[in-house]
Amino acid sequence: MVPAFFSWNSSIRRTTETLPDLGPAPIFQGRDQHGNALSTADFGSNDWIFCFLNSDDTGLTVAEKLAEVDQNLGRANSVVLVTMLTQPSLSPEQLSSYATRTEASDRWRFISASPAELTKAEAAWRQLVARTESTKTPWLALVDRNGHLRKVYDLNSEEAVQRLLTDLGSLLRSEKK
Repeated sequence: MVPAFFSWNSSIRRTTETLPDLGPAPIFQGRDQHGNALSTADFGSNDWIFCFLNSDDTGLTVAEKLAEVDQNLGRANSVVLVTMLTQPSLSPEQLSSYATRTEASDRWRFISASPAELTKAEAAWRQLVARTESTKTPWLALVDRNGHLRKVYDLNSEEAVQRLLTDLGSLLRSEKK
């Protein structure tokens, strides 16, 4: 397996594949690990990578893969990682604990929401993801700076991070044109 770093670096030069536009990403709102209120509108000028994280998941497989993405992005400041925890109403301190455990950079937002908001967000994402090829869980979603879902990645695949980084490189290049 090629380390994701090499995939990211070579994708910058390599691929110009146009990613499909799968429609608007679901709207959600919650609070992050700093206690800030956040919603999808707050990511408007950034590309972002979204996933749900089961807060009871002791393996933190999803978080480990996102940590790999985070580390490989380096200075790509126009990309935000957004993780919504599936346990509602976590405190900023609890969210900060996840950020610390994953050695999250400043670009990574851990979000908690009220039970009603979490239920609404999960249902909306589930419906949107069901229209893609990747219906398995866990997954990561690549969302462009216009708030549109571009691709979903099955995290059960060993190549998920490499493919995500390659596609993100293509997306960033296409947005510069």
